[in-house]
Amino acid sequence: PPLAKRDISAMGCGVDWRRSFITTDVNPYYDKFVRWQMNKLRAMGKIVKDKRFAVYSPLDGQPCADHDRATGEGVGPQEYVLVKMKLLEFPGKLAPLAGKKVFLAAATLRPETMYGQTNCWVLP
Repeated sequence: PPLAKRDISAMGCGVDWRRSFITTDVNPYYDKFVRWQMNKLRAMGKIVKDKRFAVYSPLDGQPCADHDRATGEGVGPQEYVLVKMKLLEFPGKLAPLAGKKVFLAAATLRPETMYGQTNCWVLP
């Protein structure tokens, strides 16, 4: 890549450019090798695609990596415990839900404080 070569040379780095090659799908041979390797590792059970926790940026509307944030580096996802509470009364706008099983989920960082809870207040 010409711009990378220019920038690295401008920094004074000595690089043997004879051994360089492009590692994207622009280079079909390398791309085919990487695809083969990934498929082989997946078939062997060495890699999996799975869900994981991620820090979400409401500003960008997408997950963001640690180095993508201007502040808060090193901060990971916060784990909460959800406490499921069965709704017993259906006042006001909740009346159409009467007769159905309805649950409210309250998030807490201290689930040990939830024992003996008798009320849950919700803003209208």
